[in-house]
Amino acid sequence: MLKSIVVAGFASPDGDFAANDRMAWRRAVSIKRYLMTEFGIPAEKIYLYNGSEDWPGLRMLIEKSELEGKQALFGIFNDTPVADTTGRKLLLQKIKSVATGVPYRYISDHYFPLLRRGGILKIFFEEKNNSLREQILTRCFLGTILPVFARNSLFDTCECVDN
Repeated sequence: MLKSIVVAGFASPDGDFAANDRMAWRRAVSIKRYLMTEFGIPAEKIYLYNGSEDWPGLRMLIEKSELEGKQALFGIFNDTPVADTTGRKLLLQKIKSVATGVPYRYISDHYFPLLRRGGILKIFFEEKNNSLREQILTRCFLGTILPVFARNSLFDTCECVDN
């Protein structure tokens, strides 16, 4: 039996923070509706997480890359807090200034779209032998669950926790 499921929505850090925050939340809500409709999961078992702007995801993508100016970008990440709107604007300005903007254009074209996503973070079941568990896991591992919302997801798999 399903105990609970945690879904999340994220946005890329470009654009207006308030708009990005709302978009991330709407992605999580859309996935919740999908799970309720597709699997009949009760609303009270689905917990939402608003990941808002996914700065950690951007850092991870840059870390795994061969991007020009990578070390300079890490220096900027380490020296510029994004705790408020001023900090995030300053961080974006500094990123845009590295290597005449070449890394930023690549980030904008290739990484920001990957950060605009939602997905299942974790699923909690009371037992392993459960048809709903198998349906969800099969779709997660085949990459067919949430095809609109999880496309280009940074989540490798759905994580299940059995008690």
